[in-house]
Amino acid sequence: MTPSVAVARSLARQALEFKRDAPAVATQARRLRHDSLFRMRNVTEGLLDRPSEAPLSHRLAVAGRILVAYGKAKRDQNARSEHYRPSNEWLPIYRKPLKPLTTALEAGDSQALVVLLDQFFRSTVSAGLAGLPTDMTKNFFGKPPSRYRQLQYLVDAVHRWRLLERLLPGVTAADLVIPDTGNPYGLMVDGSFIRAGADYQYYYAHKTVELLAGERHPVIAELGGGIGGYAHFLARLMPAEATYINLDLPEILTVAQYLLMTALPQESFLLYGEVETLNAQSLAKSRLVLMPSFVIEELADASVSLSFNSYSLAEMDPQTIRHYASEISRVTQTSIFHINHVEQALLGAADFGFDDRFAQVESRRAEWNLGRNLRSDEFEFLLVDAEATKG
Repeated sequence: MTPSVAVARSLARQALEFKRDAPAVATQARRLRHDSLFRMRNVTEGLLDRPSEAPLSHRLAVAGRILVAYGKAKRDQNARSEHYRPSNEWLPIYRKPLKPLTTALEAGDSQALVVLLDQFFRSTVSAGLAGLPTDMTKNFFGKPPSRYRQLQYLVDAVHRWRLLERLLPGVTAADLVIPDTGNPYGLMVDGSFIRAGADYQYYYAHKTVELLAGERHPVIAELGGGIGGYAHFLARLMPAEATYINLDLPEILTVAQYLLMTALPQESFLLYGEVETLNAQSLAKSRLVLMPSFVIEELADASVSLSFNSYSLAEMDPQTIRHYASEISRVTQTSIFHINHVEQALLGAADFGFDDRFAQVESRRAEWNLGRNLRSDEFEFLLVDAEATKG
């Protein structure tokens, strides 16, 4: 590709992005203009460097453990179905933005992995996993952000925080404070720093715990746990005897592993290959189980209390979605809780194909991204097995 063609394509992408996002920025800026949080200084403070406070020795040990598990996962992934490999929207992310991560993982280099993931939120690796729907590295950290970008950032952050306050009356900024791993950016609220994305992650963790109230040993499985934000808040909110399982692509999984294990050294983690068999006994010994997605086939029927997914199902190709819907239905005992696109996807949420024994009991618009896109078509769904909930 010649430089002139590359520039032309870049400009075209920027034009499409602006056409998609600008109406939401303008509309929400007018709505929020008198809000006490709607101040440009919050952008400046929210973008400040926040290096990890975890000891380097701990971070290197975590990276070493991750690399061992990753090597085993990649070896075994090759023998599994193609459904457990990147598809659809993830293919271009793997080809370019994620390349520094895959390079460090394939080299087995602990130091390189630490250096990269200590800057996760400000590197290309975060594309598709965190941040606004734009090139965050280029538009915010490669150079000082333009006035429009600052406004876009502020609108999104304040909209999300005010939405959380409406959904969870009484929530405080202090409830969402977590250790600074990955050099995050976010919003200052009442003197507390809230990492970008923590709002919706906290909300869904909080709602999950409410749905499981009364269960003696709840097991929560998340397909596509991303950077581990939902898991972080679950670790804080769920009862001591509960177990959380994250099932994700091996490369993406390493990000969640690093951010969670460096931030929560007091928690018990289980990674791939560290036990011979993943059964009720091995699950009960660990609070946070972080596994490659093909491990879903090793989970026993009805061994999971609640299965959770946010956004990633609709990002897959239809065949892969239906495969996961079948597996999720098989392993889930009581509830399937997910947030996904209903139209702007190859297969909308209404057609995922969960087992007929799960009846939809709740459907509502997920408003988190309305500060970014007024035409957002994301909905949250709760499906319940009526028989399993009797008695």
